[in-house]
Amino acid sequence: MLDAEQSGFAWGEETVTELLLLAAGPEVRAFPFNKRQEGGKDGTGADWLWWWIGDGGVSFGALVQAKRLKKKPGGRWDLDFDYNGGKQWASLMRAAQALQVAPTYALYMGSPRYRHPVACTKRQHPEDFTLCLRCIRKTVTLLPALLLAPGSALGSDPAWAYDLAVPMEDLVDPRRYVAATPSYPGLELGPDLERFLFSAQTGPKRVAKELVEQIRRVRASQYGLATADPVDMTSEEYTLPTLPDDRLHVGEPYFPNILRGLRNSPPGYLLELLVNDDPETVSELALGLDDVSLAGVVIVDQRDR
Repeated sequence: MLDAEQSGFAWGEETVTELLLLAAGPEVRAFPFNKRQEGGKDGTGADWLWWWIGDGGVSFGALVQAKRLKKKPGGRWDLDFDYNGGKQWASLMRAAQALQVAPTYALYMGSPRYRHPVACTKRQHPEDFTLCLRCIRKTVTLLPALLLAPGSALGSDPAWAYDLAVPMEDLVDPRRYVAATPSYPGLELGPDLERFLFSAQTGPKRVAKELVEQIRRVRASQYGLATADPVDMTSEEYTLPTLPDDRLHVGEPYFPNILRGLRNSPPGYLLELLVNDDPETVSELALGLDDVSLAGVVIVDQRDR
């Protein structure tokens, strides 16, 4: 991104995504679809279906849509969350629901110099933003799309979204973990969910928990009683089959929105991809769902070798 900025190029989402996937390393493997395989009503797609696979087969899936930081006159930030009057956001939510994975945004923030004067929250921040490791790591970040519903406070504040988002680099590193969650006041948590939230997690569970934790931080600042009614995820495939119905001010229940992507074992087509390296194995998935248009599948293999 820095090279593009210095050369006067306006780097686009699809270009950056392809470069990111090419440079991501052996744990991250991309399987791009051709135009016939991408599916959807118009046969094209820009969103990638990401799956993290960990030890014992535990897996987490997210449908990821890229959002590029643009700077308006005067340096004002714009991540275009309300693109096309919110229709793009609604399409992402429908597609993630159809695939039963977590709808997620990847924020492409450009170089630390491009983001100036907005910095990370590090104390005694270096004057040269390119010397801040945290700013460098936040060049590409992930954030639950549910937080950015049309009309939400976060959706109209790109700097807040940037501050809340977690570096993608952290989420593909199997050695990193997310600590126990402080509290969920007013919610009755089942024993499995309680263990998940109040224990440190690694691998696919870390990714799922990190996205839930981002929503929890926003929910904790909102007024309104927590909703304790459960939502049943009836399939045995789900790692956490019963979840609270608690909601943000805008949108659907956030626990199922994220944790439906957490599975006891990966879908069969992922295993076929790992064995055959052939995107044809998922063509039926893409072509059989009218609301789903995919650029391809990404597998982050975090299993011990």
